Amino acid sequence: MTTPSMWHAEQGNLRKAADYLGALAAVCGKTCAEYTQLKAAIAGTATY
Repeated sequence: MTTPSMWHAEQGNLRKAADYLGALAAVCGKTCAEYTQLKAAIAGTATY
């Protein structure tokens, strides 16, 4: 299942994905899986 934040990154809407990244950092910190996966997707280094 693709989360809304990953969907934005996949569609190239990196500004919206970055908004979600900030929200994730506030909720679960910078070490949770969702944060690290989205950060990699924004950076273009994610493989899935």
